[in-house]
Amino acid sequence: ALALGILVSFYWLYFAGPASTTSWEAAFSSVRNSNGIAPAMAIFIFCIARYDGLVTRFLSTKYIVLAGEASYSAYLLHLPVILAFRWEAANVTNAQVFVGDLIRMLFVVGSVFGLAIVSWTLIEMPAQSAVKKVLLLRLGARRRRAPRTAT
Repeated sequence: ALALGILVSFYWLYFAGPASTTSWEAAFSSVRNSNGIAPAMAIFIFCIARYDGLVTRFLSTKYIVLAGEASYSAYLLHLPVILAFRWEAANVTNAQVFVGDLIRMLFVVGSVFGLAIVSWTLIEMPAQSAVKKVLLLRLGARRRRAPRTAT
């Protein structure tokens, strides 16, 4: 709870805090600009990993784990997909424009994660298996060549 409180405080000060530039604000901006939020984030991650709770159970669900596994593929593929759709949000002047942009955005996000899961399944998983197999073969060969010492 403490780490979450610190994290929320940093978030509020970073994004919604006062716009004045007092000496306190200047001091905080130096913390903010040098990844000063990292200790609070580390405590938060430790608490989530260490203790079983609602957040831990949610993050351990099958679909969240799958999204985490495919996140690197999503990172690699998001820009080409966005450029392929050449999507730019229009100025929202009425509800129809908003709904159209929302549908287009959902389609792009769905395409990115769909392609990421396909890429993870067809490229990353076989590559990981091949690398593990090669490393295990080398480790086994190294163990066989090592001279045995008599004790």
